[in-house]
Amino acid sequence: MLVAYIFVGFIVGLNQIANVEVSTLMPVTGSYVRHSEQFIDEALGFALGWINIYAAIVPSELAATAVVMTYWTDINSALWISIFGIIIIATNSYSVRFYGEVEFYLGILKVLLIVGLFLACLIIDLGGAKGQERLGFRYWKETPWNEYYSTGSLGRFLAFWKCVSGVVYSYGGIQTISLYGGETQNPRRSIFTAAKRIRMYIHLLLHYQNESFLIHHTDQI
Repeated sequence: MLVAYIFVGFIVGLNQIANVEVSTLMPVTGSYVRHSEQFIDEALGFALGWINIYAAIVPSELAATAVVMTYWTDINSALWISIFGIIIIATNSYSVRFYGEVEFYLGILKVLLIVGLFLACLIIDLGGAKGQERLGFRYWKETPWNEYYSTGSLGRFLAFWKCVSGVVYSYGGIQTISLYGGETQNPRRSIFTAAKRIRMYIHLLLHYQNESFLIHHTDQI
């Protein structure tokens, strides 16, 4: 999983550099959707816009919410999808200021949740939980590479590729920095500066990759 995070992170980093470069050249609302219309074809921009919002982001978020809620209740997932779907529509129906406030506080909550989850996993791995022995780097020494679907080198490659398919989803959303091109003062400087900030690279290199140290390859996630 660590190799998958590094591999995908490298590709995402290159993609982000190209995305920001085009956004500073043409800072518009809609970012890569409008860029596709301008530099490639209007049909591609149209398809990308619909796929990105109505076939990828919203459905995936609602599906993930329904899956998370199944950890606490057996209520039909359709109910949770309906409830949170209404919340999303209501949030986007008010002013930009209200939406920004909601995003701000939810962002803080997300960071606190990630930090808490990271600390909890670290405590469990170090034997801090009741009835849990210290794990340390045991699995890195015993079975650093797991096999998937097959055996030998092919099985290890398929296991790596399986991790890649999941890791890609973890990096989703990082491209949204370029979406603010049409709503930012002096976007050619602001977006470029924001993309260069060290905290973005800390987020990519430390946060995601550190998670791979806390999950054994046989864990169900």
